[in-house]
Amino acid sequence: MENKNSNELMLVFAKEFGLTVNEQGNVVVNSRTIAEKYGKEHKHIMRDIRNLIKLSNELKDNFIKSVYVNKNNRKMPEYKINETGLKILTSTYKYGKQLNCDNDYITYYVRPEYNFLKILKDMFPKSNIQSQMPILNYRVDYYIPEGRIIVEYDEEPHKYNIEKDEIRILEIKKEIMKRIIDGVPIFLGEEDCCANLWLKDKDITHVVRIEKGNEFKGLNEILNIMWQESIIDHVI
Repeated sequence: MENKNSNELMLVFAKEFGLTVNEQGNVVVNSRTIAEKYGKEHKHIMRDIRNLIKLSNELKDNFIKSVYVNKNNRKMPEYKINETGLKILTSTYKYGKQLNCDNDYITYYVRPEYNFLKILKDMFPKSNIQSQMPILNYRVDYYIPEGRIIVEYDEEPHKYNIEKDEIRILEIKKEIMKRIIDGVPIFLGEEDCCANLWLKDKDITHVVRIEKGNEFKGLNEILNIMWQESIIDHVI
């Protein structure tokens, strides 16, 4: 089923972006095509890719430097982008107004009509992302089970009590770890699994706090965790 969904997704990308296959057999598209499809200047696409790599060096394998010959017969720089890079880059254009770089810092402006859950699901289509997951007497905004990532979305960063929230997060992390160790479901619909007693007294959960107006930074943090956990291919 996953292969079918992946193939269908690639057909959509192929139709929209004119994907090609490189010598290594990987599906790629060049950065000039992205610029054309989104009505942007190519230099801005190049800038955004450089900023992505600057934020997360692990992403560089998805954006390969290359050159093309322009109409004046001059060699000009471009990037060859693979499927993963295409999803990451175009998701920011699909849901954001712009990517600005200020002192090596990128701010991602999300349009209010799009729900952050949809952004997560579109970026990580294979993940069984949970929204408003009940646990103890709390609710977790989003939970990405493949990486045991607790995602908290703060529309008003200074609204909550920091001390109380730290206690809440600590209790949630402890409960999730208890269920992982005992081999019982964390959320409704998750299958039972074997106990993981070797994880006793360990914490393999992650917490990412997303600030409204700063979503891109949070998404990058999630991506970094997925790279560290070696699960990126299982969720994208």
